[in-house]
Amino acid sequence: MKRLEKSLDSPEIFPSKILSKKIGRGIKIDIMDFSQTRTGSHKGIKARHGLDYVNKKGGDYALIITSGNAGHAFDIVSRDDGYDIQVVKFVNKNVMRKPINITNLGQDRSGKDKYGITIRLPKGWFTPKKLERFWKRLIQEKKKEYRDNKEFGNLLNIINGNGLNPLNAFDVTNIRNYDKKGKSPYSSIPEIKHAVREYDYIFSSLGSAEFFAGWQEAANRLWFSKPVLVAVTSYENPVSLAQQKKSVNGVRLRKKHRKSHADKLDTPKIGDEHRRSVAMADERTYFCSLPDRLIDKAYKSMGLVRREHPDLRTTPTGSICLGVLNKEYVEYLDRGIRVMGTYGFDVKCNEICKKELVMKPLIIKPRSKVLIVNTGGLN
Repeated sequence: MKRLEKSLDSPEIFPSKILSKKIGRGIKIDIMDFSQTRTGSHKGIKARHGLDYVNKKGGDYALIITSGNAGHAFDIVSRDDGYDIQVVKFVNKNVMRKPINITNLGQDRSGKDKYGITIRLPKGWFTPKKLERFWKRLIQEKKKEYRDNKEFGNLLNIINGNGLNPLNAFDVTNIRNYDKKGKSPYSSIPEIKHAVREYDYIFSSLGSAEFFAGWQEAANRLWFSKPVLVAVTSYENPVSLAQQKKSVNGVRLRKKHRKSHADKLDTPKIGDEHRRSVAMADERTYFCSLPDRLIDKAYKSMGLVRREHPDLRTTPTGSICLGVLNKEYVEYLDRGIRVMGTYGFDVKCNEICKKELVMKPLIIKPRSKVLIVNTGGLN
């Protein structure tokens, strides 16, 4: 399929004869690949949206909590698209040993030190506005636990020397928190708008749920022939079956939290975007959460696609959707391919805490058109 938009952040869509033959039943499988974008993932679209918001607010600093992909995307888009905005990335406390770590510092055309400020998160989780308050207290030297770190002085020198106002900062970690009434930036991507009209089944990953909500919005604009949307996530996501139910058929699911192999989908708590995505779920919306065993097999299967498209890159997170179609997770019937382990939320309620979770088998009909999304990303 030809590219529908000339954009450095737009995905490519191409057929996979290997996967189509592997799944059988005349089903045609295509791949939507974000790995060949300038950021290597779908996060370039989020970065543009967030930086536009900070720019419209007249902000100087964009603050973002990231596990890697979003921070990388914000750096690249801020640099390449000429935003006079300093990106500050906050990472999980387990990522780095030092409280503050500053990497990849460079200078833009005006000589201002920019890009690559990375700070380790303290314990706990930030709700809207709390990250902004933490940042302001940090640069005002009110956070004593950071002041003794040898890199803290370097951070202050950068802040004081780049001509930007550090108090003029905005948290753009979650789109729904700073743009509550706006549409998802993903729902307007031409390839996504085209895909919801073209395909019968679309498998997309779900982390914070921002990306999947974009698919839901795009599909909801159709009057008829809506595709079946399948959100695929890890066991450590709050919308996963393991987190929603303590047991299924007498088997205990809840486990001690640990980092999954698809770690970019792990989220420590329910967010506004999760609630919104569940609220938008209808009878054609399915969810599926996978253990590490199937996540690893999905990653291996996406490696087969590279035989057809050598430029494709992926990660266990980016390729997770293929795990749903693994042979140990499907059953071949006369009426199609039954996917086991899929579930949904009762469409009668609007709050995730009130919606009843129901096991809901998915049947992929023969000769259907299926789209698998590879979000790419950093290893």
